[in-house]
Amino acid sequence: MKAFHFNAMGSDRTYWDFFTGYSLVVVVTAALLAVTLWQLSSIAKSHVLEIRPLLWTLTVAQLAITIIAYTNFFAAPAVGNTLASVCLAMAAFTR
Repeated sequence: MKAFHFNAMGSDRTYWDFFTGYSLVVVVTAALLAVTLWQLSSIAKSHVLEIRPLLWTLTVAQLAITIIAYTNFFAAPAVGNTLASVCLAMAAFTR
């Protein structure tokens, strides 16, 4: 992956560059989701009805990530994403 170089829009890249870049994007996205949900948890206690559409949006996105994890990765990320999906769905269903 590191040996084969090619031109990508004027930059010299390898498959390793793309692999590393996308891996970091996944880590940053997961951290962003965790921090966002943590910050929203205090708002959700007092504004349940207003926050519910956002929770459903995040639940659908997390379900898509879960499906991707099951089809492209292995058990550990798939199980972790399943738990996150269940927790988000439970939060979206609460009154």
